[in-house]
Amino acid sequence: MENTPEHVAIIGDDVNNDLGGGALELGLHRYLVRTGKYRPGDEEKVESDKLHVFDSVVNAIENVLLLK
Repeated sequence: MENTPEHVAIIGDDVNNDLGGGALELGLHRYLVRTGKYRPGDEEKVESDKLHVFDSVVNAIENVLLLK
């Protein structure tokens, strides 16, 4: 099975280090969780295409699994 960017998700709490750079360039589905390093308004600081925001890692994973 070959994974293509539209079939890959990355979950993180840091919009720059976790969800920026390569994840953004590759067009991965990016899941920002409002935990840890997250600060209010972080989601406004990055390109929002394919950026999904959740309150917890569990909520993000549940959403990823629903999209399978």
